[in-house]
Amino acid sequence: MNSEQIKSFITAGNATFTLKSLASGGHYTYRLTTAGKASSPNGLISGKFFVSVLSGPDNTRDYTYAGMLVRKANGTLVAYQTKGSKVGSDAPSWRGFLWLVHMLDANRDISEQAEVHHMNRCGRCGRELTHPESIKSGLGPECIKKS
Repeated sequence: MNSEQIKSFITAGNATFTLKSLASGGHYTYRLTTAGKASSPNGLISGKFFVSVLSGPDNTRDYTYAGMLVRKANGTLVAYQTKGSKVGSDAPSWRGFLWLVHMLDANRDISEQAEVHHMNRCGRCGRELTHPESIKSGLGPECIKKS
């Protein structure tokens, strides 16, 4: 996925993905979900997302709240921690997420430094992806029209 595809995927409203460092081989799995049920009249998901990081062996339930991601009206991304954040600001998983947000916001290519892998599920509706273009983008054919 290129940076625009990654940005669309992680801000679709129901994205789970793994960020892998090519230098160290380390990786972290994140889940981003829409903060609340607010949506605009045209069906686009609101620009606020809860960010959680996988912190245990069960990759469906063992996520720890790390902070928020906001997509501003002009398209810029801002990640920050809140009082409820359970992941430290100096934790490698949070620093990795901040790095990704910074790179995406600057529209920079990350392919020589890291890889983003989705779980073969649509980042918006969660359905399994089967079409090659959908697998490439992380969004199903109907959901990609809404992002």
